[in-house]
Amino acid sequence: MVFTHPLYLLLFLPALAGLIYSFKHVAGMMKNRKRVAFAIRFLLFGSLIFALAGPESHRRNEGLCTIFLLDRSDSITEASRRLQVEFVDKALKGLGPRDVAAVVAFGKDPVMETLVEKLDGIDRIQSTVTSSASDLAAAIRLAGASFPDGKAKRVVLLSDGNETAGDAMEAATVAASDGIPIDHVVLGSAASEREVTVTNVEMPSEVRVDQAFGLKVTVDASEPGSATLLLDRNGVTIKRMTVQLSAGKNTYALSETLTEAGFHRYRVTVQTDRDHDVRNNVGMGFVAVRGRPRALIVQADTKNRELADSLKSQGIDVVLTDAAGLPSRAEDVQIYDTILFNDLNASLVNPRQQKLIQAAVRDTGVGFAMVGGEDSFLPGGWYGTPVAEVLPVDLNIRQRKSFPSTTILIISDTSGSMGMIEDGQPKVRLAAKAAEQTVRMMSSVDKVGVVASTDGIEFVAPVQTLTNKDAVISQIQRLGVGGGGIYCLPSMEFAQDVLMKDNSKVRHLILLADGSDCDQQEGCVAIAAFLQSNKITTTCVSIGEGPHSPFLKTLAAAGGGRYYLATKASQLPAIFTQDAAVMSRSAIEEGTFVPKTMMGEEVLRGIEQGSIPPLFGYCLSDTRPLSRVGMRTHK
Repeated sequence: MVFTHPLYLLLFLPALAGLIYSFKHVAGMMKNRKRVAFAIRFLLFGSLIFALAGPESHRRNEGLCTIFLLDRSDSITEASRRLQVEFVDKALKGLGPRDVAAVVAFGKDPVMETLVEKLDGIDRIQSTVTSSASDLAAAIRLAGASFPDGKAKRVVLLSDGNETAGDAMEAATVAASDGIPIDHVVLGSAASEREVTVTNVEMPSEVRVDQAFGLKVTVDASEPGSATLLLDRNGVTIKRMTVQLSAGKNTYALSETLTEAGFHRYRVTVQTDRDHDVRNNVGMGFVAVRGRPRALIVQADTKNRELADSLKSQGIDVVLTDAAGLPSRAEDVQIYDTILFNDLNASLVNPRQQKLIQAAVRDTGVGFAMVGGEDSFLPGGWYGTPVAEVLPVDLNIRQRKSFPSTTILIISDTSGSMGMIEDGQPKVRLAAKAAEQTVRMMSSVDKVGVVASTDGIEFVAPVQTLTNKDAVISQIQRLGVGGGGIYCLPSMEFAQDVLMKDNSKVRHLILLADGSDCDQQEGCVAIAAFLQSNKITTTCVSIGEGPHSPFLKTLAAAGGGRYYLATKASQLPAIFTQDAAVMSRSAIEEGTFVPKTMMGEEVLRGIEQGSIPPLFGYCLSDTRPLSRVGMRTHK
């Protein structure tokens, strides 16, 4: 018995002293009961201290277990194979009465020739192995896993040391840490014969058409001499060169450029007359050559070809399309190396296509880029979308930075037409979802209120500070369909009464109405103008284009806000978050500035420090963890 932490045993002294002291000063217990109680306490304390000390049971090894590893690869001559059998047979006859042994034959994989037992000798090796390779490391690992308990351990390796797979040094280091010594009996060419071996051929697994790439060839030679190195591609010799080999490792670099896409096999052969075994003079590798990189640019205005022409000038095949040409099937996305959204509004891309792009970027490595503008990032309504999840920037900007306190009042049409089903759910549910996204985007110091407008006007979620967003969202989810249509004048009067009493620095009204059913319009424009004069802005969202859409557009212009036409209710979340971000002054920063460059970043390669011109604005965003930033603003 030994202890891993014997110093803990010293705790017996204070424990014993404490028990004796308490035994003398405890009163009120029967004498025998008191003795039993303190005996149990001593056993408990003693067991705990004993456990802390880490007891271990050790026993002496009885006898020796020796495992012989016999290299049966092609590089081992018949003479050396006979020597292996004679060596092992002689060693087995010298085993002691308690000694055991086992024999392992190996080439590409190790095989147990005999199990661990008392052996008197061997006269031949019966196991058949794949002799085209030699994996010493695998044989050593098999031996390490085969030793029985209670025996001393030893490995005897009979090999020429010509390793073609695995890492024998690493395996030997692990064996040494387990107390397993390895003896090496040197055989064959490693000891006396001339040998040249191609040990490694390195090349990229994938390149582009017309892209130069290198092949690195490593040749081991037992002694100096000259040789001819041949390189063939798909069976056709394309290079022949005379090289001077030095004893040990020799490395040669070759360069290739392919002009056709496809899958190509390269083979390197070393020819020399100073060689024992020519079977190890060949090395191979494969290269997949892809065509020119292909990019899909999606933008609202396809007449603007500046970005497309710039990429084409760099040797990239470009497909330029509007949102209608965006793929809707996974296999159609995979034909592109990257997808670029060039100032594209989120309302133009349906949720299914957004999830398709997210999966392609996340799961299959398709590239993605978003080019900034008034219809990108936050001002483009991308907050909370699947596409936003794959961006290297965070659009949750109001949660991190300081912006003017903002109050947003949302008045939503809840008339009968809002109960119509679209994409499997009522339109009113999509309106509620848009309000929920707005709540999530705003910060905890902002305020949001949601009002249902039909025959009557009432709060679904009163204007309140967003300290508990979940509670506000729970209230918004009560938004449901009423009767009649939206009455504009009472809605505007209601908004005026609520927002004029508010003291936030930014106050904003979003009015959602049916473009074909918006009653009591008279007097609304005057109220919007009055609110605008008091720095309260009004945005109007028309669901569908109808006879009342021009009125809503005029109302938004008078209120200093924006007008949006939602052809489908599924566009509402993007429209609401886009408008809230812009009108709360947390989406776009305008003004001339020169960006700060993070020189050394790959994305800025070839751009000089002082060559970047002044810019006139940018979409606000923040960095994600692990993202790499090439430029920052002065803020």
